[in-house]
This record gives sequence, structure tokens and C-alpha cells, in this order.
Amino acid sequence: MEVLHWVQESVDKSYYDPMFRGMDMNARFRQAEAKIQAATSYGDAMESVQWALQGLHDSQTYLIPPPQPYEFNHGFDFQFYGNECFVTKVKPGSDAEKQGLQAGDKLLAINQQRLVRSEFQELRRSLYLIAPRAEMHLTVLPMGEKSAKELTTRAEIHELPARLDSDSTRDSGFDLNWKLRKAQSEFYYARPRSYELGDVMVWKQPTFTNAVSLLVAPTEPLPPLGVRANSILEKSRKSRALVLDLRGNHGGRFTGLQWLVGGMFDHEVLICDVLSRGNRNPESAKAVGKHPFKGMLIVLVDSETSSEAEVFARFVQLEKRGFVIGDQTSGRMKITVPFFHQGFLAGSTRVAPRLAGETLEYGVMLSTGEVMMKDGKNLDRIGVTPDLKLLPTPEDLAAGRDPALSMAISLAGHKIDPEQAGELLARN
Repeated sequence: MEVLHWVQESVDKSYYDPMFRGMDMNARFRQAEAKIQAATSYGDAMESVQWALQGLHDSQTYLIPPPQPYEFNHGFDFQFYGNECFVTKVKPGSDAEKQGLQAGDKLLAINQQRLVRSEFQELRRSLYLIAPRAEMHLTVLPMGEKSAKELTTRAEIHELPARLDSDSTRDSGFDLNWKLRKAQSEFYYARPRSYELGDVMVWKQPTFTNAVSLLVAPTEPLPPLGVRANSILEKSRKSRALVLDLRGNHGGRFTGLQWLVGGMFDHEVLICDVLSRGNRNPESAKAVGKHPFKGMLIVLVDSETSSEAEVFARFVQLEKRGFVIGDQTSGRMKITVPFFHQGFLAGSTRVAPRLAGETLEYGVMLSTGEVMMKDGKNLDRIGVTPDLKLLPTPEDLAAGRDPALSMAISLAGHKIDPEQAGELLARN
């Protein structure tokens, strides 16, 4: 209940639209109170807080719950391509693999909830953030088959101590090492990487956040997307064509967007207007360096491309600066800020026995601004329509082929088949 009241206060103070998009949020929060009173579990109670925020119909505003002393790894990844959801990866040795799940299988439902693209982010947030579950019940249509099957997968569970002791005991030391390995893994995924094929540069940019900050705090100011991204931009200036892969990029910081736009133009350009609490502020990008990349630009996007990454793709289209290939983007574009609060005291051992007596941090991600593109349109809940829609087949997913990257490189003038494209950046 304390979390709910603090979240409502934060929304009242900081949400970009003081009229809450015409929604009666006071009534919504009162209904959430009743839901919490009737909740039969901690997870149900946290779901009730998130339910209150769903009244805004804002894809970028959501609860960041107090941390739980468990980490779940379900052993498989999944993603929408067009209006269908497919398994993209299955971890070797995982329970998901033992249950027969394979890349290329179509996911029809999770925990009896049918998968709909417009509702997908809320479901995934519930599964992984708000109320993580040790098991998932899946309805699956295996690749090449006509009949669906039901299966239940169990996650690998890593139990965390309530706190890290300063005396480096065995348990806390193990946990610290695990946390470091996890941070290194996140850094590895978020790092920019590139590959040169003659005069064609392929650049994978997984995030619009400086990846170094995910691992350690830098001792001096760095370029907005880090030293490695800056080095790739410098190299790209010598290339005739650049394939910029923004698939899976959830955005990050607006300064990262401005830096990347600035690397493609030799003059200052207006990107968009940001609307917030009655104000309208133009956001522009200045040229980065004396010699921006001026060659052919092809941008790859998918259903996971969101936020600042979507703005970049649409900006490229509006400026007729490049060509966009892939899937419709996610349509989750707002200026967001995380707000955190230190003050939740888990004093009841019945609710959270391993966290009893601990003060925990929780928060809320809030939309503080709405983005209006130069054509006067908003991308939120719409996304970017690619110039060429190109989706992988289930067989492509199973074999690790990448037809979109293959097509982009081919259009840039260097032939490469989908199998080679699928391996290209994975080995770099």
C-alpha cells in the first residue's frame, strides 16, 4: 500500500500530462487499493500497483518493484515478428530444451494468456519484472507441425542473500562474483560492434546508453555512446555505405540519439519537439566532428526497436537520409525518467522472510515528455513502418539465418547470403 501511494504521488507530480490523458487516475488508484487488500500473495499485490498505472495506457510508464531475493532464468527467448510470436533461442541444458522447445516454434499463449502484439510488453513486464514466476505454462505450435501442444518449463533459480556482508563471507563473496559475471554479461551484450565488408560498414548498436557505465563508473567524460561507438563512427566515415543495426535497441538516453544523428550530418538539424506539461521544446543535434558520414545509410529495425532508436529510424526517413528495413517498430516513444524511493520496510516475515527488516528501494518509470516528429506525428503506439518489410521465417530462426541483414548488405553493394549474415556480428 505504501508503494501504491508513493507511485500515485510521483505520477501526480511528474507525469507529462497533468490531465492524465483524460483518465480518472484517482478512481483508478482507489480501485488498486481494494485489489491490494484482496490480494492473496506478494506478487498479486505488486501486480495491482502496476494495474493502476495501466490506466494511463502509456507503454513507457511502469512500476519498478522492490527487488526480490531470487533471479530467474527461463532458458529461452521469444519475440514478435509481424503479428506472430516465435521462440528465438533456447539455452542448451535448460528445462525449456528438455521439454522440447526449439527456436522457430510459434508461441501462442503463456500462462493461458494468448499472445497479442499490442499487449506483449505488459505481459513480459509482468513475467520478468513485476511478479516473476518459477514456471511458465506455454501453448506452442512446433515448427513444421499443424497441432499445438502444451508444456511447462521451469526456470533456473539463483537465490540471493538479503544483503552483501562486508566481511567477505563465502555466501556474500559468491554472490558478489555472480553479480560481477552478470554485469559483464550485460556489458558484453550492450557493446557496439562492427564488421567491414570492403567499403561497406555494418554497425550493431544495441543500446543508446553508454555500455561502459553498465560495468564501471567512468573516471572521465566519455562520448554519449562510449569510446567504441565513437571509434566505429570514425571508421564509417571512410565507407561508401553503412548498415546500422538497431534491432533490439530499446533506446536509452536522448543525448545518445543526438550524438548519432550528429554523426550523419554536417550541420545542426531539428530532430523533434518534446511536449511536457504545457511546454513545447525543440530538440536538435549538432554535427559531430568536421567530417560526418555522408554515404549510403541503411537502418535495420524490428518489433523490439523502441524509444530513441525509433526516433532515429523515423528521422532518417523524414530527412530522406537513408532506407529502413525490417519489422514495424514497437511504438514505445516517450521521454522517460526513473524515479526511486528508499523507504519500504519489509517487517513481516510472513510476506518476505528473507527481506525482513530491510529497507528496499523501489521506483516508477514515468513518461515526462511526449515526442512530436517533424511531420507533426507521434510514434507512440504506432511505431515506424519500414521502407521494406522483411521478416525471418521460422526456418530462418531455427537455422540462425538473418535475411534482413543479408538484404541490407546486398543493397549496399556487397553480396552475402542469410547464413553468413547470421554469423557476421556474432563472431565479432
